[in-house]
Formats: sequence, structure tokens, C-alpha cells
Amino acid sequence: MNAVNSIADYTPKSFPEVTEETQGSVAWLSTQNFGSVQFSEVDTLFALFQKAKLISQGIDEQTLKKAVVEAVRLMSSGLFPDFQKPAISVDEYGEFSFSIENSSGYLDIGVCGHGELSYHVRNDVNPDFTVFGDCDWNDTSVPDELVEGTVNLLKR
Repeated sequence: MNAVNSIADYTPKSFPEVTEETQGSVAWLSTQNFGSVQFSEVDTLFALFQKAKLISQGIDEQTLKKAVVEAVRLMSSGLFPDFQKPAISVDEYGEFSFSIENSSGYLDIGVCGHGELSYHVRNDVNPDFTVFGDCDWNDTSVPDELVEGTVNLLKR
């Protein structure tokens, strides 16, 4: 089984019922107490993949599978430190977005299953570290300027 199919076939150990009120709310998931079950990033991404299958507008499932694999690769890239995990969401076009906002500015990264990485890091404290761009992306490494911009944004 290749990586594209493995995440799509992943089944979390426990998954709460998704209602109209809670559908797609990663923030809601993170506030719930599910006993000893801790939602990992993979569980979150799987939940968002399921949401994307429901709300996507004409996006084929293979593209959504590729997008969630790209999202897993981004989470595995080491870009996000343990003390500052991003908010993760998915839109109706199947783009997985990773966002961090703090007093210095914000970071927004998107992947959509087409082998591209789109990013914007705005640093209001040191504008020299504001970076943005779109690039081909088919491995786990991320552009050096994105790493540098993220590190400088997250400095305390």
C-alpha cells in the first residue's frame, strides 16, 4: 500500500460524532475531553480529510488523498515546534491550511494535493523576516526562507 492510500484508509481509535454545529471545527475537537484518547495531528488531519470529502466542490477523492498526504508531510517536516502547533483547517476546495498567529505576526501555509506549497509569514516586529511564495513541493523539506521566517516569528 502506498502512502497516498495509507492516510486515506487510516481509522482513528475514537472519533466523536460530527454534527452540523461542530463540523470542521478543529478548535472544537481540541477542547473536548475524550477520556484517555488524545487526538494526534494524524487524527486531526484524518477528520479534516473526511470533512473535505463532504464539503469539497468537484474535487476528486484522489486529489484530496494527495492533499492530506502533503498535510501529513508538512506536519512531519519539523517546521512546527512542540510549543507552537498550528491551527489546521481545510476549505471547500480541498486546501489544507496551517496557521499560527502571535503578537509578532502570523504564518499561513497551504497544500492542496498538486505538489505545491504556498506560504506567507508576516513578521510585524522584524519585517525583514516577512516571506511569502509558492513553490513545487514533493518531499519533506521546506524552503529555507520559510524555515527562517517561521523561526523568527516564533522567537519570544
